[in-house]
Amino acid sequence: MSLDVSVDDATFLLSILGIVNACSRLIVGFLADHKCVDCVLLHNGALLFAGVVTCLVPILHTYELLVIYAALFGLCIGWWRQSLYRPYTPLSYS
Repeated sequence: MSLDVSVDDATFLLSILGIVNACSRLIVGFLADHKCVDCVLLHNGALLFAGVVTCLVPILHTYELLVIYAALFGLCIGWWRQSLYRPYTPLSYS
């Protein structure tokens, strides 16, 4: 099945994915800096959400649904990538 998406529309999808990815990295990075947030749960939640969203791809039959998918997948990738980082805490030798 083909949706006949133009090159400009496909470029727009990638732009949405990239913008949402950058925004989610900022938000998740801020959250991951707090001691009460478990980075492993953030990481696993991102992977689970990305898997669920990707499983829905076969039922996306319109360009508008692809836009929503690009935004959600960009959110997941930024969320997952940023949750890998831990804030730097120097060792104390006292």
